[in-house]
Amino acid sequence: MPDFGSRWKITQKEPLGKGGQGQAFVVSEGLDETSTKYVAKVLGGANLSAQSARWKRLEEEIEISKSFDHPNVIRVIDSGHTVGSGYPFYVMPFHPDRSLEHHRSKLTSPLDVFQLFAELCDGVAHIHSKNVVHRDLKPANIFIDGCHPVVGDLGLAFRFDAESLTELMEVATARWFGAPELRNGHLEQPLPSADIYSLGKLLYWLFTGRVFDRDEQEYEVEDRSLSHILGQRAMNPGTGVIDDRLIHAGAFADDIVSETVRYQPSHRIQSAKELAAKIRRLIARFESGGRALDLRLPQRCLFCGTGGYRPVAMPPNAELRTAPYDHGAFGSNVWAEMQNQTRGSIGEAFSGRGGNTPVPLTLICDYCGNMQHFRWDRAPDAQKHWKP
Repeated sequence: MPDFGSRWKITQKEPLGKGGQGQAFVVSEGLDETSTKYVAKVLGGANLSAQSARWKRLEEEIEISKSFDHPNVIRVIDSGHTVGSGYPFYVMPFHPDRSLEHHRSKLTSPLDVFQLFAELCDGVAHIHSKNVVHRDLKPANIFIDGCHPVVGDLGLAFRFDAESLTELMEVATARWFGAPELRNGHLEQPLPSADIYSLGKLLYWLFTGRVFDRDEQEYEVEDRSLSHILGQRAMNPGTGVIDDRLIHAGAFADDIVSETVRYQPSHRIQSAKELAAKIRRLIARFESGGRALDLRLPQRCLFCGTGGYRPVAMPPNAELRTAPYDHGAFGSNVWAEMQNQTRGSIGEAFSGRGGNTPVPLTLICDYCGNMQHFRWDRAPDAQKHWKP
């Protein structure tokens, strides 16, 4: 059992946990076992020298962790070398609520998930601001302080300002959450976008409890989407009422996953700070009652609250919707066809003007007839956000 010197005493003989670089023990200051508990992480194994890769990695982890000062990132309280063996160790706060693995069941609403995820992105953004890529983001490496996430265990972190300790073709990432460029072998310089990929997979896991084990090539399969998965839980078996807000929360999360879990690093959101801001805009939208702009999802009437909105004429797909009209490329004029359908349903006033002008999207409640009218021609960029 390691001896951490006169200041730190082990309060339980069994290690709290064991990772790739070492072991963790619950300790307290001095002999008073009722005092505040901390965790000491120490190099594990016998007959290791200061020249071994594990020794160097733990020392680098300690140095990296000392640079952090953020409520959502682990902080170092003390560090040193054990008595006798001289192994490096450091002391950090003890989080009795344990890791995200154990906390997930306490997240009772989509809003809980989004708020925790936003703070998690804040922590990763702080790590990136210190020129460090974590590379090992997974539920077991995220601790819980009350209800707030704390990113820890930087044993595989990469520093831009130091020589890499990872050997060529060595896989240095979480097995199920790591970015493909890290799973495929060592890169000369991993990018922060590798952590963005892991964050997207963590969001998917937070909602489902399972790992999304494919990249964007497979994500469009309907039964993999979060809106579909959450839709299976949306009906109250006692009343038969569907909580369509849950479905829309899944659609909001789908947008985040689809912009982060991408095979090519350049196709992902590029910074955790940008991702955190996007999540907070999503939270504000969700709290205000906003809905996903997806006509495949239920759109409950804002007037009667009973019926659902249906489009008078289904808009074309995104490629046709946002491209200039070209008869040779796209065949018939989809906007003119849509105008004709709209005229036939609700009259000339709602059909728009001009043969190639994007036709406004009109939704009508199938119960009370309340109508919502979206003028795409007044906000050209609005077209591309809607999914038919």
